[in-house]
Amino acid sequence: MLLSLGAFACSGEKPTDNPDTSSPEAPEIRPEAYQNSLEVALKVPDRVDQLRLTNAGLEQIPAEITKLKNVKAIYLSDNPKVDYQEAIPYLAQLPQLTELALGANQIKELPAEISQMKNLSALWLDINPELKWEDVLNKLEKLPGFKELSLNDNEMQQIPQQIGQLQNLEILYLERNNLKKLPESLQKLGKLHTLSLNGNPELDLKATLNQLSQLKNLEVLMLGMSNIEELPEEIGQLQNLEVLWLNNNQIETVPQSMAQLKKLTALHIFANPLSDEATARLKEMLPNTEIVYEGGAMP
Repeated sequence: MLLSLGAFACSGEKPTDNPDTSSPEAPEIRPEAYQNSLEVALKVPDRVDQLRLTNAGLEQIPAEITKLKNVKAIYLSDNPKVDYQEAIPYLAQLPQLTELALGANQIKELPAEISQMKNLSALWLDINPELKWEDVLNKLEKLPGFKELSLNDNEMQQIPQQIGQLQNLEILYLERNNLKKLPESLQKLGKLHTLSLNGNPELDLKATLNQLSQLKNLEVLMLGMSNIEELPEEIGQLQNLEVLWLNNNQIETVPQSMAQLKKLTALHIFANPLSDEATARLKEMLPNTEIVYEGGAMP
């Protein structure tokens, strides 16, 4: 499940498997109708568990959205005409809201009311490069159950030290930024189990791996599309890794230290110019690991 998250990071939308729980009051309205239309949702507010409004052409979020007391997930990415200074205070009044996607909305500042979403556990802020990230992280620190953050495609050259304040964070996406290094405070994220650094070719990989070795719960690491030519020996320090993505790089050989990755169940190393010798060594070093050399699906 974790690996599928990156595919919808901007929109945040997840597949729905909710059955039709039509009530006698409105038996003709099916879930796919009220989950994909705010207008329809407001007709049956008690039945709405999620709103999938990505790229819906919205220009405003009405105050009536506060009637959706049972909604758990709202996907609002790619609706840049909405005034989120006005909308987020309304969303903060939704007691069950756990997931919120706000990608590609040209947001410059998150209202203080974001800190009132006490049940919020996941937030997508991809493609909002004008946000002040120190301010964002300070506000998210006040959310006790916050576990997942996506900051893809934000032209970030560095991650503020305030990231270390989110000590319940479990999943972090930092794809396709301009990162050169990670903050020291990242080592405070003791619960982090999934980290995506795809598409950061200027990242100091040796220093990064040394830092990540302090995260004992890190199980999934994505380093694809980062122009990696040589994988440092430090990769062997991540001995709790279960899934490693190294796809679409320039890797020809692999270090002997990879043999230390005893818990690795899957290695995605497709789209690399691996030598025949490196391929044979991988099989020898990781006999119990599924190694994907070609045709792999992107995370």
